[in-house]
Amino acid sequence: MKKIFTVITACQILPLLFACCLAAASTANPVLRNLNHTTLSPETEKVTMQLNGAHSPTIFTLKGDTPRIVFDFPGMIQARTVANSTQVDGKMVQRIRVGMHTGDEPKTRVVLDVASLDGVTFTPHLDEQAQVLTVLITASTATPELKAEGKKTAVTTQPAPPIHETPSPETTPTFEPLPAPAERPIEVATAPALTPETTQPRLLNISFDPTAAQGEMVLFKLNGFFPPSVRGVEEGNPRVICDFDAVELADTVGNTIEADGRYVKNIRVGKHTNPERVRVVLDLEPNKSYDLQQVFFREDNLFVMIVNTLEDGQPFNAPVQ
Repeated sequence: MKKIFTVITACQILPLLFACCLAAASTANPVLRNLNHTTLSPETEKVTMQLNGAHSPTIFTLKGDTPRIVFDFPGMIQARTVANSTQVDGKMVQRIRVGMHTGDEPKTRVVLDVASLDGVTFTPHLDEQAQVLTVLITASTATPELKAEGKKTAVTTQPAPPIHETPSPETTPTFEPLPAPAERPIEVATAPALTPETTQPRLLNISFDPTAAQGEMVLFKLNGFFPPSVRGVEEGNPRVICDFDAVELADTVGNTIEADGRYVKNIRVGKHTNPERVRVVLDLEPNKSYDLQQVFFREDNLFVMIVNTLEDGQPFNAPVQ
């Protein structure tokens, strides 16, 4: 079976995350757990977004040839059960797309592709107790009405920010996984230049967590914001290579870390010279197609590699805890 590596990167500042312990990483993030579309009547449709907390998005619309309603959730990640693109049979909502944006302001973007915005209104309601955002999309002849239990918080929509119809790659959401070419490095970020006052970059610890809801996680603890360059190798034994340039290795980090997970079988650590770097290799189970996600929790100096599988180009279907 052909092996495919898909990489999504995120270098970000996420306050309060990983504040308690590393094992809580999979549940501390804001998570989009599930998405559903329902046609209530010829004039009314409903989209429900199951979250893991009372997370309010920024909402705006984009007109033009491809009218759409956009929901931006700051700092949120996408559960494996949420498809990147779902075709629906609504009269107004025709497709739902989900993508993770990276950069200085990471977010998950949910886009409702609609047939038209003319004569269409949408009413969002956030039920904090149920942790559900419900959006009613109605034609001009219908009056939206929503009955729900628990405390509700109104979500205020905002005017659309200036967005070109042909966005630059830096602002375009990743709606579908793309395979990374073998042996081609995928740069996560550029480490800041060292000054006399800057601490010497050091990799302090590497740990493995096979119980995370988003996939098997390898956690790298550093002493600053020093993200690695990451690439996937498909030929022979599949593996992920993380190169920490100009980074020292703490004496407490061993050369081999046994993982024995479903996907990550072994973790190898080595020091390289010319150029100076620490290389960490994740040996993966062969004959699978892999989805790799990278997150850097800048305030905690923690880089996380999330390893998951793809089935027919879609995220691995597994329950979200």
